[in-house]
Amino acid sequence: MTSEPMLLDPEVEELLREVAADPDSTLLRVPRGKAVRTLREAIQAAGPATAGLNLPERELLRVHRLELASLLRQLCLSLLVNGATSRAFVSRYITPRRTGVLLDPASLGVALEDVSSALARDDHCSSALVLAACSVHRAADRQPTILELAAAAHRLHPTAESRILASQHLVLGDSPLCALSLLRLVLDMHPTGTVRTSAWHTIGLAYSRIDRLTRSHDAYVTASRGDQERPGPWLDRTALAFQVGAAPDVLEAASHLEDLLPSDHEELDWFVSSRVLRRRAGDWHPTPAAFILVRELQDQLGAVGRRISHVFI
Repeated sequence: MTSEPMLLDPEVEELLREVAADPDSTLLRVPRGKAVRTLREAIQAAGPATAGLNLPERELLRVHRLELASLLRQLCLSLLVNGATSRAFVSRYITPRRTGVLLDPASLGVALEDVSSALARDDHCSSALVLAACSVHRAADRQPTILELAAAAHRLHPTAESRILASQHLVLGDSPLCALSLLRLVLDMHPTGTVRTSAWHTIGLAYSRIDRLTRSHDAYVTASRGDQERPGPWLDRTALAFQVGAAPDVLEAASHLEDLLPSDHEELDWFVSSRVLRRRAGDWHPTPAAFILVRELQDQLGAVGRRISHVFI
């Protein structure tokens, strides 16, 4: 663990005090294992053992370790997008025309075989290789979690992506406060581009899971303003604008979506169906403000906005 104290966001600290007062709160189920500690630490990428290796060999070992870390992150993403529960929360779309690269099981197996051969004598990678093999081959007796895979990747190559993937797992596993603390570490690094967008998008999900809808909407606004082409943050921003009764923002976000994707796009189909399924499962419910805005704004919304509004009916 780092010796530096971790300063919590005042909102997170307030939430911790609230849930601590309720011994039955599911939010107290925060993982305390080594995986979370690893993801919180400011660690350096694992350096290759140098004994008996020349400079080109050390560089090759470093590259193979980076490949293993990348494979572990790909496994995390695949589990999130395809998971029985998580697939209703995590989209595969990056832009309306580009999806995330998800390797099929056969390709993952080939990639693991190649990197395992290259790292067979690297003791530092042995545990990570075991986790990857169990995940790829779906070992019945040892199916690693996304949190474990992300932590293993982080030990080999510390990245904001590993923390974000772990945070998404924690959010969906009744540990949103733990996720928020990891995401705060990501933001402290002042990320840009897709990393910043993904961090704020996940923060929005975390706040929505603990019914802090205004904070959730604010996070989705921040995420969407940083990425004009990714549909996900704009879709969630529109839905949360309905929930908090922010009519101007409903119209702004919905208007942007009209220009971004057609009303029959697969990403919109996924969003609507996932919201409906999550509502039926009791994951969320429409607020009174949402009911009011759905009625008031129907004539001002385009086809995409109307499709989103229908999940509240």
